[in-house]
Amino acid sequence: MPKRNRMRLELCHKLVASRRVIGEHLGYQICRDPVWGMMLELYLARHEKRRVFLWSLCVFANIPTTSAIRKVDDMQESGLVTRQPGIRDNRKVEVRLTDDGSHVFENLLDRMAPIFSMN
Repeated sequence: MPKRNRMRLELCHKLVASRRVIGEHLGYQICRDPVWGMMLELYLARHEKRRVFLWSLCVFANIPTTSAIRKVDDMQESGLVTRQPGIRDNRKVEVRLTDDGSHVFENLLDRMAPIFSMN
């Protein structure tokens, strides 16, 4: 794996961990940024070759399903994600980062890396 990709994944893992610490100490209701949390999870899942379903994004983002659906709608309209209903079960909606969404997120991570002294 190229050095830049390792740096991005390391930064992403650190951002997930910091989000968890902030949520646990200040409360997820107060420090809520569900789209950020969803993007972190989807980026990691893409690189770890994991499938992510809408319900797990709700859990990860600490928001109700209805709110998650609205956020995913917004992300889909922006071209960041796609979603695909399950073959056997339409309740299992898979959400994936698009190539454009991945590119946008990688640029974001690259811009954040110097802030965290990771370049």
